[in-house]
Amino acid sequence: MKTFITFLFCSLLTTFASAQIVICFTTGEDQDPDKCDHNYCSPNAPFDFSKGIYRIPYEDGIIVSVTNDHIKHCPRGAIDMSGDSGNSEYNIVAAADGWIRAISDSHNTQCTCKNGDNCDNNYVWIEHPNGEWTKYTHVRYHTASDLHNEGDWVTAGTIIGVEGTVGCSTGDHCHFEVAVPYAGIDDLYFDTGGGWIDNDSAMNLVPLFCNVPGNIMKSGESYFSIGCVNSCDVSLPSANTTYSSGTFKAFLDDDAISNSDDLTFLGASSGVIQGGSSITLKAGFQAEFLSTFEARIGNCSGAGFTKESVPSESVVKEDFSVEPNPASQSTIVKWDMKMSGEVNISVCDMSGHDMINVLHTQQMNSGWHQQQIDLSGLASGAYFLRAVINGEHLIKKIIVQQE
Repeated sequence: MKTFITFLFCSLLTTFASAQIVICFTTGEDQDPDKCDHNYCSPNAPFDFSKGIYRIPYEDGIIVSVTNDHIKHCPRGAIDMSGDSGNSEYNIVAAADGWIRAISDSHNTQCTCKNGDNCDNNYVWIEHPNGEWTKYTHVRYHTASDLHNEGDWVTAGTIIGVEGTVGCSTGDHCHFEVAVPYAGIDDLYFDTGGGWIDNDSAMNLVPLFCNVPGNIMKSGESYFSIGCVNSCDVSLPSANTTYSSGTFKAFLDDDAISNSDDLTFLGASSGVIQGGSSITLKAGFQAEFLSTFEARIGNCSGAGFTKESVPSESVVKEDFSVEPNPASQSTIVKWDMKMSGEVNISVCDMSGHDMINVLHTQQMNSGWHQQQIDLSGLASGAYFLRAVINGEHLIKKIIVQQE
């Protein structure tokens, strides 16, 4: 059985940390606030890499050009890409196996989203069995809902819509992003108008792609779209190499991988080394303070995306709800226990401090349960409902709106 090994070289990073070191910098054109008013700021290091290896989200055989990569895109963390093969339209496909969790394609208006010129985007969100979610924005009117329903299971390469320019867009393209809920949060929260993630409960990842040199898409480059049929075969640099702040480097090999010379990741750089069988980091390797580095075992075959990779025994994950939400004076939490056991439920603020002790180490029988929660003592704002039920950790974000 393969072992998943992770090395992190960075200062303490936790979802509920109250104070963090933050690195901020800009590049070239981004210093012009008229071009991008989102500075590149992030705790410790820019972004983590996706665990999944994704295919380019266009039909096979299409040349795809990248206008904005995850750094140049405003806001950060997404990629703008478009079909560039001379076709009149291009089909968007699922980048990996997963469940369609949201379809919004009832809009047909294009806008700039500047100076009050606002409109809603069309988008599709897919949840993958590895815990990551992918988003496909600007699909044409009714090209997604005519094909699928929310909850449908789709495989990599399945058409999910047509490239469009609906919403905040300046031309036909696909806005693609990968996001993951923070540890302990069992769902991805996003606004319905544009599908933007709630940054208090989730974060964007730098997506790793198969059949892309270096596995990371870059602005100004073009790529040939095809499924993940080829293995990864990349060696670490054979000469002394140092990666500077703001650099993102991925080295993926389906077999063994090792460094032969000095290899350094400076602060605010990000790197991942993935080997199919083993990883050896010899003397001369270093990841400096405030860099983010990960070494892991895996391959490029799409492992972790199949239904079979989902744990079959889940105590309550799909049967845990809070209604109403948003709420004012009170709300009700409901859950279904597959077996009797211990229950702990509390409401905490965004820093992780307990505000309301709802249930404490209470033994309950199997079956459906519900508990009313008095919210009258809380100020308006965002909170987390945190539950531990039979050892399974579950978190729901709740919004309190006091009159």
